Amino acid sequence: MIEEIILLNSRRLDCYPRENRIKPKYRWPLDKEVQEANRRLFYENVYNLILNENEIMSESRYFLSSVGFYTSICPTLMPCVGAFVEWWKYRQQYSWTTDLMPICAISGNPMTGSSGCSAVSIRGRIFSAKLQGGLIETVKSFNRIAKRYIAAQEECESYPLEYVLSRLPYKRQSN
Repeated sequence: MIEEIILLNSRRLDCYPRENRIKPKYRWPLDKEVQEANRRLFYENVYNLILNENEIMSESRYFLSSVGFYTSICPTLMPCVGAFVEWWKYRQQYSWTTDLMPICAISGNPMTGSSGCSAVSIRGRIFSAKLQGGLIETVKSFNRIAKRYIAAQEECESYPLEYVLSRLPYKRQSN
């Protein structure tokens, strides 16, 4: 049983075990329409998540909130909000574009190294990400962080992304 998670900054967050936790035998992907709605919600709120990193990194149920769509090349990895927050904060050479926009989805062809990553501007527009590093390095840097929390995501309580966003103070970005 997971009682706490240790973040990259060594902070410890108490976790809350799920009641009646039934581990599914197989993981079925979410419906494409649901994933697309989750993706839009996440993209629209990237900067607010970044600006509220302290709140997210102080409450495990915020931190472990699923983004609700597959964001990396590893198809079984549906990461938590906290993985993105840590990635944007601590791995900026891979998580921000050359134009200084946060990367919000990772895709591409590992065989050729061609990137299909997406980034979001402060005004909420989605762009093809111009990576500072290569695709493989970007994928590895993200997956190293996201994989740290997979077991906690499965075993511990987390709030839905909509709830987390409703509880975070809205912070206006400067243009």
